[in-house]
Amino acid sequence: MTVKETFVKLTRHQRAVLQLLSQHHEATIGELAALLGVTSVAATKNIHRLEQKHLVMRVVDERDRRRTLIVLTDTGQSIVNGSE
Repeated sequence: MTVKETFVKLTRHQRAVLQLLSQHHEATIGELAALLGVTSVAATKNIHRLEQKHLVMRVVDERDRRRTLIVLTDTGQSIVNGSE
């Protein structure tokens, strides 16, 4: 883990998103919102902030190209591994 990864500030909800993605490997924003018990708007804001920190990214679902999935980046996975 690099020094940069050690000092990433995350909210409780952002850390929960990373943990869920680590367990589920991929999820839509709607699925994450349901798992977290928040609105899709709140989940979208958290995902956007995590994208800016390069901890998650959006990818097109290969089985259904209409869906966008959220997945952990290697940096995001390193953060999760360091916090467990």
